[in-house]
Amino acid sequence: MDKSTNVGFDPYHCRICDQDFVHMLVLKDHIKRHTSSKCFPCGENFSENSHLSRHVRTHSGEKPFHYDSCGKNFNENYTLKSHQKKQTFQFTEKSSLKIHIQIHTGYKL
Repeated sequence: MDKSTNVGFDPYHCRICDQDFVHMLVLKDHIKRHTSSKCFPCGENFSENSHLSRHVRTHSGEKPFHYDSCGKNFNENYTLKSHQKKQTFQFTEKSSLKIHIQIHTGYKL
C-alpha cells in the first residue's frame, strides 16, 4: 500500500523493528517484547518481572509458599490455595463420606 495516500496505513510505528500498528495499545504491547526480561536458563522472554520471577522457580525448584498444616511447600500461591481447599473439605453427612471413599478405593463400606 502507498503510505502517502493514508489508505491502509498503520499510524503507530515500532522504531526497533519497523513494524506498523493500527492502535497505540497494540504498539505498546509489542514494544514490551523488545524490552522484556529474559530467563537465562531457557531464553524465554517475559514482559513483566513478576511473570519472570514465577517462571524462574520452574528451573530452580524453589517453593516459597508453605502450608503449616501439612508441611508441604508450593511454587505458586494459587497451588497452595487449591491444596488448602482440598484439605479443609468436610462432609456434612456420613453417607456422603462413605460414597466418597468408595469412589476412591473401589470398596463398598
